[in-house]
Amino acid sequence: MEQTRTVTTFCKLCEKSVSFEILVKERKKYPFAFINYHGDPIHALIVYIDNEYVARGSELAEEFERVQQP
Repeated sequence: MEQTRTVTTFCKLCEKSVSFEILVKERKKYPFAFINYHGDPIHALIVYIDNEYVARGSELAEEFERVQQP
């Protein structure tokens, strides 16, 4: 079974903490960017995660397109 870690950050649009699971694996560089979709209306948060799987910063994506697989 693949190992995951819980990452928590603050979403300025929701004005609350957001937590999500992320797969533990070797990355090319740290911190790395991870995109989390959440909320109502749905929006995207770009989270920068370090090698200890701690959020080191985040920003809202001003625009995005969520593509559904056929």
